[in-house]
Formats: sequence, structure tokens, C-alpha cells
Amino acid sequence: MKSLLFVLLFCLSAFFTAFGQKSHFKKYTNSVHHFYFLIPENWDIRYNAIDDSWVCTPLSPEEKAAYNHCYEGIVFKMEFYFSGLDEALLNIGGPYAKAGGSYYSSNRSKKARNIEGRGWAGFYYTNACAINCNGKDFPVAGECQDIYFSNGKITVLLETTGRALDKSILDMLVKSIHFY
Repeated sequence: MKSLLFVLLFCLSAFFTAFGQKSHFKKYTNSVHHFYFLIPENWDIRYNAIDDSWVCTPLSPEEKAAYNHCYEGIVFKMEFYFSGLDEALLNIGGPYAKAGGSYYSSNRSKKARNIEGRGWAGFYYTNACAINCNGKDFPVAGECQDIYFSNGKITVLLETTGRALDKSILDMLVKSIHFY
């Protein structure tokens, strides 16, 4: 029975690895704004002085090639708003509105998914978006995600650039968000 369980676990592990699922994560800590979350170990978040922004980029050659082709070489950009979530959304005049405790696209065509953890709340939203692949524009070929989370004092936005996060990565990232 133990050998059958071992073989089953080995096969499942090989299946998830073969299809790009990330199984090893590391902690990204922002000591200025006092929060952390987990990201795949082959990603890195750094300040980009050219754009005056924080960006997450892949480190592995395979992912670098994929993200450089159509996604500006970036997994997601990170922005900070020095207010609670509702005030931040109101101030940036973005594409979201709140109704009855839920967030929607501003034209109310699609409901965002609310997320929350100990001492924070937020939402994420996935939509079709334009991407540019090697100088060619594709109006609705990408899948952009906005992930907002806030402790009531600071709101953080993680914004993908045309490639949605794998569900397992999104789930791990959201589950691991922690303000301190």
C-alpha cells in the first residue's frame, strides 16, 4: 500500500511539474509598507527606476523568453496607494465600482472576486486586454489581472501585463498576504 501511495504521489508531482505548476515559493517582504506574500522562487520583485515602479520579473530562461515575447518582460507591476481600498479606487478613478459590498467593473458587466485575510481585504479581477508581441498589437489577446489588497491604511495593486497568473500561483499569493 505504501509503495502504491508513493507511485501515485510521484506521478502527480511529475504531472504538475510538466505542466508549469510552481511548487516552490519564497517570501517577498516589503519592509517599508509592512506586508509580505509568497511568489514562485524563480521570480523577483525589484524597483525599476526607469518607470519609477516596482516590477516582478521571471528569472528562469524559459519564463524570461515567454514574458519578453509579449508581456514587457514583466509578470506584474506593483503600485501603492496611501489610503484604504475604497478611497484608493475613488481617487484613481479606475475601472471599478462598489455596490453592496462587492466590486464590479465600472460598467457593472463583471463582478470581481472579493478576497480577505487577517487584517486586510481586497479583490481581484481578470479581463481581456491588449498586448503587444514583438511590435505587433493584439487588441484583446491578453488576460490582465488586477489584485488589490488593503489594510485600511495602504492599498497595494498587483497588475499583470497581459498574462494572468496560474490559478495555483494566484491562490498561494492571495492566501499568503500578511500585513505586520
